[in-house]
Amino acid sequence: GGTKYICSQILFKFSLDSICNISNAQRFYMYGGFNGPDDGSAMKAAKNELIGLSSYYNTRTPNLHFPLMAIIDYRGFRLSAQSILPI
Repeated sequence: GGTKYICSQILFKFSLDSICNISNAQRFYMYGGFNGPDDGSAMKAAKNELIGLSSYYNTRTPNLHFPLMAIIDYRGFRLSAQSILPI
């Protein structure tokens, strides 16, 4: 979820809860459900994404390639930055 930007081959993602429209009558959020947006859970998900990436790195598997990633916390917002890998 959250807004995504690409600048200088780096993907920047804001860790914000986003709407998953299942019907036009009610709003359903990815992390908060029908209760409204839950940006705190979106921030935790970004942290867990970094932890998962670190786990892949720690396996030391030959020829396993993954993007560089950093998490930036600034003034109550969490932003994740990932390098874009060539496919």
